[in-house]
Amino acid sequence: MKPKKAPKCDLKALSGVFFSIGLVIATSFSLLAINTEFKKSPMELVQFPEVNHSLDEPIFQIVVEPPLPTQPLTTYVYEGGCRLPLDTLDTLAVKDTLLEPEQDIPYHIVQDKPKFEACKDVLGEEFNRCFKQELDKHVKAHFSYPEDCRDICVQGRVFVKFRITQTGEVEVMQTRGPHPSLERKAAEIIEKLPRFIPGTSNGQPVNVLYIYPITFKLQS
Repeated sequence: MKPKKAPKCDLKALSGVFFSIGLVIATSFSLLAINTEFKKSPMELVQFPEVNHSLDEPIFQIVVEPPLPTQPLTTYVYEGGCRLPLDTLDTLAVKDTLLEPEQDIPYHIVQDKPKFEACKDVLGEEFNRCFKQELDKHVKAHFSYPEDCRDICVQGRVFVKFRITQTGEVEVMQTRGPHPSLERKAAEIIEKLPRFIPGTSNGQPVNVLYIYPITFKLQS
């Protein structure tokens, strides 16, 4: 025996109504989508801050110092000794005294080197030895130890950079050593050098740079 459906529960009778309602809804949404206008929002431009690529830091110039002379160093000894032991001293500051260079040529590359009067007829390697010997002889003859440095046992090496000018005169440009008094004494010794026969390049007198170390040493 087949079960009978109640008339109010029979959905097939209402399928046509549901189909019509769905069709109306779908058509309405389609028309709404077609007639809807989409407004384009204007594009916003992003502005980046300007970057300054120039460097604020100063540009450093590399200055190449002329090399030190290759001759053996000469030590000048004061035999009077000192009053304080050397290990009681602190390291002292180095002081520079500078003059502006004026088209100077280092001694080791100048075409014709400046000469002592005693070396004017000497050539080649013998000339370099003669120049050094005359320079050492002058320093030894004028050497003295600053009293204040002797009292506190300051000793050490002072490098003196000096210019032999186009006229053969000597100008101290820079001193570097362990104490200002030693620097002043070294400069004083070099300033007393006799007039040189000037160095030349292509037959023209030129300024020539020379660096000379003076070692101050105390001996009890």
